[in-house]
Amino acid sequence: MRAWLLIVLMSVSFPAAAIVDVDLGDTGFRLNGFITLGGAWTDGSRSLVGSGGALKDHLDEFSVKWPTTLGLHATYRYKDFSIVTQAVTMGRQDWDLDIEMGYLAYQPTENLTFRIGRMTDPYLMLSQIRHVGLAYPWPLPLFDLYGLGGKVKGFDMVYRRPVGDWDLVLNPYYLKDVDESTPLYGKQLGFQMSLLKDDKIELWLTLHRNHLPKWPVKEFVETYLVPAYTEIATYYMTLGYPITQEMIDNAMDSLVNSDYLNGESDFHRWAIGWRYEDDKYYFMGHLSRHIPQDAPTHMNVWYLVFGYNVTPNIMPYVEYGYSKDVGSYAQFKAEYSDLVMDFVATDVNRILKANAESVMLDLEVSALGVRYAVEPGLDVKFEWRRFNPKNGSNNALCQPYFDGKATDMITMVANYVF
Repeated sequence: MRAWLLIVLMSVSFPAAAIVDVDLGDTGFRLNGFITLGGAWTDGSRSLVGSGGALKDHLDEFSVKWPTTLGLHATYRYKDFSIVTQAVTMGRQDWDLDIEMGYLAYQPTENLTFRIGRMTDPYLMLSQIRHVGLAYPWPLPLFDLYGLGGKVKGFDMVYRRPVGDWDLVLNPYYLKDVDESTPLYGKQLGFQMSLLKDDKIELWLTLHRNHLPKWPVKEFVETYLVPAYTEIATYYMTLGYPITQEMIDNAMDSLVNSDYLNGESDFHRWAIGWRYEDDKYYFMGHLSRHIPQDAPTHMNVWYLVFGYNVTPNIMPYVEYGYSKDVGSYAQFKAEYSDLVMDFVATDVNRILKANAESVMLDLEVSALGVRYAVEPGLDVKFEWRRFNPKNGSNNALCQPYFDGKATDMITMVANYVF
């Protein structure tokens, strides 16, 4: 709380527009900030996932706390080196102070930059994602920027050069989770290429590979599946089938100690996207595919935003996004087939087949809103958003599960960059 109060005092101790902007030739320092104030409401007491983490508060009542965000962005430069930090506190994270960015940059030439430290993730829209205040852009993209945005550390290189009327940006990177005790991305090696024109047209391609530990899956198996499998096997044993307790114990040990659960997992991801904006229109699209290397399933995600300026300052907009799981999850089973696991797998597979729709990851998100640009750096937004799971109750993008019912959310916020 004291850390949050410190940020507030710092932000109001300086005039708006530019808190601090000092340029002494070889040395420079710039301090900016951003604040979001408003309110949000959703029907029901479900907790949604959004903007980097699960909500800690149920929004069954109107909440000012949920959308409130306050941050400072500082850059210190000495010759070709600079240190960039961004500190943020949010109501939905109980006002804990979070250092979102903290990296060292080295720029030996005008077109080439190396960075190492803590950064934001994922890497999309290089022209926007690291601009101060735009870590929370007014279009709220689905999945890749919406819901699963995490904190990562590592290093990258950004190379930018003109190609005709366009600018080409190349960005290879190696990143891993800041908090490795709760792995979200694991270790990721990736590459992004973007084409920019006058900062109004942008095309990008992202390719990367994630390397994730399996211990969260193993923990799930030990907590939920082993007791369930044991219960099924014990049931058959009480019916007089040729099963002993020793056989059950051996089968469960085999499952828990299998190579699948004690190894690491890889999945590949590719994404393409585009953005176009002028005095009248704003159009952004994104398509990605997530492909696990050790499970017969993959996920497709696509997302569109369209806005139209009815006046120079007022833009109604519409969003639509969809994530779809293709295929089915591999059934956890011991590496050898014995009597116990045959009975267990038969029953479990029958259950999964009967409830196949409940284990999918399909989620539809749509929104209607209007954005009013009061002045440069200050805009107001009113938005209605609907989360619509398409496959029953077990949707991993929602916390807790939505039980197949759509959930509406209304937000009214003002965003100010100073």
